[in-house]
Amino acid sequence: MDEKCDGPIDISYNFQFTNGYKFSDKHFSADEIGVMETMITFVCLQTLLIGYFLYVRKLLKSIHKNHHTVKMLGASIFLAWFAHGWILIHYIWFAYDGLGWVGFIYVGRLFQGASETVFLLLLILVGKGWTICCRKISARGRVKIAVFGTVYSITWLAIPTYYYLYGDRASTLHFYQSAYGYILLTLRLFGLGWFLNACTITVRKYNAKVHFYHKFMMAMALWFLGLPIMAIAASAITPWTRFLIINALDWTFLFVFQSVLCYMYNPEGKLNKNFPFHATTTE
Repeated sequence: MDEKCDGPIDISYNFQFTNGYKFSDKHFSADEIGVMETMITFVCLQTLLIGYFLYVRKLLKSIHKNHHTVKMLGASIFLAWFAHGWILIHYIWFAYDGLGWVGFIYVGRLFQGASETVFLLLLILVGKGWTICCRKISARGRVKIAVFGTVYSITWLAIPTYYYLYGDRASTLHFYQSAYGYILLTLRLFGLGWFLNACTITVRKYNAKVHFYHKFMMAMALWFLGLPIMAIAASAITPWTRFLIINALDWTFLFVFQSVLCYMYNPEGKLNKNFPFHATTTE
């Protein structure tokens, strides 16, 4: 019998490398273990915050104080909830098959950027006294705010585009460690300076609101500093825990300060006596 033992061999195979046996960590790399549980936690917290906001909005409507700044806060809260939801869908899918779909997390990050941009503009507008001390902001002021918001949102759009489409997936660099991330950090610090300057000018013009603005400035300045704090902390955190910690800090800063401002809007809250809106509305 004539046999050919040196012919070509056609073999197909599939290797599956896992990191444990549990659903929550089987397909996750060491630096991502725990991220799905983190996102589940924030989805629950953001859902509770939505419920609280709707309650506060109902109270404000009953006294005709449902101003545009209230609607902006609501938009920021809902956008953050959608961000959590899309990102969580990706991680649940990833936990199931080890692949997920990066499109979900990309869309989630875009919602996050929209939420933060709306929140930042809201803080600057309130810092300028809109709906608190005055009905309108000057045309020049509105143009400046629009330009800043546009630049900030475009920069935010560039960060996930670069990170998820062109970044090295094996890298342990955090989400903001890119040229676009550092530009966003610079814009956040610029926004902080603008915010503090706007609040100071408003207090000089409307001294009756000084008690509110002192609390408002001290509290919300910390949100502006959140991104620089994370950037500094990231360099000191070990690579295998960096992603999880920065991700948790990122969402914590937004959730906490959305909650604080929502409480300030509550007409039944202790802080609201120092936070009278300028006028009533038709809503």
